[in-house]
Amino acid sequence: MFFENVLTNLNNQIKYFSKVSELCNEEKQSILDGDADAVSAIVEQLKQLYSQAVKEENARIELIKNSKEFSGKEDVALDDIINICTDAKMKEKITIAKERLVEAIKQQKELNETISQLLKSNLDYCDYMITAFSSEVTPNNFYSSDGSEVGSGRSAIRIIDSEV
Repeated sequence: MFFENVLTNLNNQIKYFSKVSELCNEEKQSILDGDADAVSAIVEQLKQLYSQAVKEENARIELIKNSKEFSGKEDVALDDIINICTDAKMKEKITIAKERLVEAIKQQKELNETISQLLKSNLDYCDYMITAFSSEVTPNNFYSSDGSEVGSGRSAIRIIDSEV
């Protein structure tokens, strides 16, 4: 029964990562589309999923802690569970589920990095625009292609005055 419960827990985690991945793909597209409201809604959905993940992780810890195979332990690797499983079919099922989970986590990591880079790019652009609109105006000298000065004391015009 312990191994069946481990397999169920693994499958639940795989389902969780599938849902998170689906939402993160939507989030990525919303960022690319510049749809801040959609991003915000997706983030709220992800928060709910994360709370479910915590419950699933707590269930996994309790499952292991209460098992006769790992009595009292909380931190047991899947490989340890696989190694003590004597049923070849169950061992294979858990191994396949582990591989699927590892792949799902790897894909999620890559997706999170992409989203992080997109958000950073958007924030950098916003920062650049704010700086361009409100930065100090300094007089500039202007030179021709031969290096002779053609004007001095001119300054760039800001779009938004710093007092605004």
